[in-house]
This record gives sequence, C-alpha cells and structure tokens, in this order.
Amino acid sequence: MPRYLTLSKAARLLGINRSAIQKKIQAGELSVFDGEVELLELRRAYPDLTENPNMVENLKRLDLIKENALNKILTEADLPDAHTLSARVIALSRELSRAKAKAALYDKLAEQLQIKLTTIEFDSTTALADFRVWCLAQINQKAPELPAIENLLARDAVLRILAAHVKINATGHEFFVEGKESILEAGLRSGLSLNYGCSSGNCGLCRARIVSGEIKQIRAHDYSLSAAESNAGYCLMCSYTAITDIEIETAEAHSIEDIPAQTTSGKIRKIEKPNESMLILRLRLPRTKRLRFIAGQLARLEINGIESRPLPIASCPCDELNLEFHIPDLPKDSFQEYLYEHIAMNEIVRIRGPEGEFVLQEDSEQPHLFIAFGRSFAGLKSLVEHAIALNHAQSIRIVWFATEKHQHYLQNHCRAWTDALDNFVCDLPLYDSNDDLEDQLAAIATHLQGQPLTDIYVAGSHLEVDLCEKIFHKLAGSLFTLTL
Repeated sequence: MPRYLTLSKAARLLGINRSAIQKKIQAGELSVFDGEVELLELRRAYPDLTENPNMVENLKRLDLIKENALNKILTEADLPDAHTLSARVIALSRELSRAKAKAALYDKLAEQLQIKLTTIEFDSTTALADFRVWCLAQINQKAPELPAIENLLARDAVLRILAAHVKINATGHEFFVEGKESILEAGLRSGLSLNYGCSSGNCGLCRARIVSGEIKQIRAHDYSLSAAESNAGYCLMCSYTAITDIEIETAEAHSIEDIPAQTTSGKIRKIEKPNESMLILRLRLPRTKRLRFIAGQLARLEINGIESRPLPIASCPCDELNLEFHIPDLPKDSFQEYLYEHIAMNEIVRIRGPEGEFVLQEDSEQPHLFIAFGRSFAGLKSLVEHAIALNHAQSIRIVWFATEKHQHYLQNHCRAWTDALDNFVCDLPLYDSNDDLEDQLAAIATHLQGQPLTDIYVAGSHLEVDLCEKIFHKLAGSLFTLTL
C-alpha cells in the first residue's frame, strides 16, 4: 500500500528545504497527489539523501543553526515531557501492531495465492499461462528499494516521537509541535498567523477542532467549551499539545484586516548600540498580553507620555513575546532623544499597534528580493525572518545599501543567515552618491532580466523608494514598498 507524506514532512525527513521539493515537482521530476508525495517517488528522486545514516542528527543540527541565526530565545527543554513521549510511543506501537497484522494477512494471502497458482491446471490459453507466470514472478521478486525505504520509515518514526506534525485543513499549512510546546506556540513559531487572544486559556479565541489524531492537555484553562464544542472535538490550542500527528480546523489571519488594533506594555530587557547613530531596543511582553502582528507591520511606542512615530517591528511574529525595534538618531525627535539620554533597563514601554500594509505575501513561492537602504533595514528584517520561518520561497536575496556615514549595523547577523541557510544570499554594498546608487540598482535590474519573476520588497526614504519603483516596476512579479 503506498505511503504518502506531506511536502513539509518529506522536507524535514530529508533535511532539505521545502522549496527544493517544489522545484522537483514543477520540473516534472517528482509526482505529487493531493499535495502529498509517495515514499517510493521520494526515494527515487533523492537516492543519495535517503541513504544518509546521519540524517536525523544533521536535521537537528540544521534546526539549531537556524535557531541561532534567527536570534531566537530558547527558554524550555528541547524534548517533550515524559508523559507526552510515552503517549507517542504507545500510539506508534498501536500503529506498528496494526501494520504487522495487515502485513501478516497479506503474506498469508500471497502464500495461498502461490499454492493456488502452482496447483491449478490452466487451459492451453496463452493469456492464462502468461498470467500465471506473471503472478509467480511478482510474488517471488524482492524489491531492491526496500532497505532504503525502511531507513526512511525508521527516521520518520524517530521524528514522530520527538515532534508531532500538524496540518490545518482549510489552508494546507503545516508545522511541527516540538518539546513542551502547545499547539498554538508551535504554530506561531512556524510563522503562521493563528487566531488567539490571551494565550493563557481565558478568552477562547484559539479554539480549534481536532479532525484526526490525539492531543493532551498540558495546562489548565478557565474558558469553558460548550457541550456541543466538546462533542465536536474542539480544544484550546494554547492549553493542549499534540500526541500524534493531527489535522485541525482553526482560523488564521490572512490579511491586515484580520489583526485587531491592540495596546499592551513591554519591559525593556536589552539595549544595544551597534554604532553611534542606531539603538536596538528589545522588549519582553507578558505571556497573557502579546502583540499580534503580521511581518512588516509597525507599532508606536510610548515612554513617560512621549510617543514615537510608527516604527517597524524588526522581529518575527513567530516570537510575539519578544519584540525588537531599531531607533535611529534623528534630529528633533523627542522620543529618540529620551531613549538616547534617559533609557534604563526594565523600564515599561507602552505599545500600540499594529499598523501598515507592507507585509509578506505568504502564499507566493517566487524568489524574494529585499532591498534596504542605510537605517531602514528594520523595515525588512521582520519580513526576512518570517520568510525563513515559512520556508517556502525558492530563494531569498537581501541587498542592503549603506554609506560611509551610516554603515551596516547588523552585518554579522546577515552573514549568519547566509552561512546557515540554503538558497540565501546577502549583499552589503556601499555607495557614495545618488548616481552611484542608481548605477548599482540598474545592475541588479539587468541581472533580473530573463530570470523568473521575483517578489521585490523595498524599504527606504522617499527618494530611494521612488528610484526603485522606476527601475524595477516592469521586472518584479510584485513590488512592495515602505517609506521611512
């Protein structure tokens, strides 16, 4: 019986990007049925990868490199708790028992068929004789690909103990629940805009219906599901984890209209000053009062009654407990002046947002080109990290222009991305005049000619954004701009 895997699960099993499998499908080198790939097809398309005995360790190492490159904060153990592990092993044991029983039935059937074929006297009809020969040959042959498939299945079993796979029926989006995560935490970490409110079991906005699979409650919640909801299989994603692979029905935010305006507060947990004209502010939000936003949006900060202009949220929405803002040294800006002169650790910052329409096109699988200028890099950083978390773009390229006066202040962060990720390029050019900048942008445009359509995201001043619109508007699959 054919065994099918989702594209995300196949990519995770092989330790490659999902986009690499999509390229194989688009090129006709790999067939797919209803969004899933058959195991034998996967083995045929990737003979070298499927025979790698260290695949699971390599996969864990790649995840760790990505985690460090994205500058995420790990606060909990990587392994699930003992009860969850035990439940997953029991579930896999049941599945193994069912598979063995079915295999034994097929073996007995094949044995009986072989006896039947060797004892039946056929007529002299050639067709019947040929059928007899064919059946005996099929029964006796040994599939040469079986050991490699067994290796893949063994790795799949290990991954299913360490992480449960979740599929959202309406959108086809997929993610993995790892360690002690709730379903909600895992979905957010994977870059999905799942619907939720308090994330502590009080509001009920994160309700989801479990279509298939087993779940387990990991924390208490005050919100009471109705009898009808309980009977239909609903749970609160913030309070449950997945024991086995599951399919769910739940709401997702697909546009800025799906995200409500919010007000919350955060505590300053880290202040960095990478150079004299830039300050990086990292805020920690309460678990029960996060800020929901879509990558690329902005928020306003307020300290001691002084409010900022709209600032890009420079962190990924996959980690909504920790927000990052880049504050440039601008003249006649009272909020910036207060930060540079009086800011202190653990000070409370009021946050209002989100706002803005400069967001990632999550369903696009075209190559992504991000162009930033000087101190506008914050406007793109969230988009880049979100694109990495979604892992669907064919390729990602960043071009971050800077001058001698305002140089690249996170160049090491960009190099970490390049070193850790496949199909990822980051260029950090300098320019000394507007004419020089225009020439370098024109060179990028020339390179794009004849290439697949590319989604281009630009963040910069009015002059820089207008220049990019003039040069790239005919070459981009889509062109999105943010003026700062």
